[in-house]
Amino acid sequence: MNKLFTLFWMVWTLIVMASTSDISGQAIDSARIMQARPFIDASNLKWCEANRIGDPKLLASLFVEEGALLTRNGRVWRGRAAIDSLFTSVFAANGTSDMTITTLDIWVVDSLAYEYGRFTQKHHRPPEGDSTTATGMYFEIWKQLPDGSWKILRDAGIDPDKGK
Repeated sequence: MNKLFTLFWMVWTLIVMASTSDISGQAIDSARIMQARPFIDASNLKWCEANRIGDPKLLASLFVEEGALLTRNGRVWRGRAAIDSLFTSVFAANGTSDMTITTLDIWVVDSLAYEYGRFTQKHHRPPEGDSTTATGMYFEIWKQLPDGSWKILRDAGIDPDKGK
């Protein structure tokens, strides 16, 4: 089984355990989820828009400065500058894409929100203009900032076929 897929499910199991048994010492509060959800939904729309127009800076701006992104090949990109660089090269190689993101669930514990969902991404590759479609799951950890807004602390996209 793919190591990344295994790691994803280990982390996921820990989050589910944290959400069902209050190991943090604080109750999981649906009001906190309702407070975080609009920021997460708006950021997901910005993520889709940034992919549509090919804007790596917009994608990087969705992360906290110390944010990290784990790619499907297992490489970790740390910090906004590195994430910007990653997406600059992704857009150069793959072109822009039409993307949909569907949040399946969110948990909030203290100042962190845990989100998972699925995505579909149709790449428009330059210069030929042919396209390919990728689907998969994602997992994100969001951090609440002092001003009350939320940004991505950690992001990982998971290809469900990799674990088979």
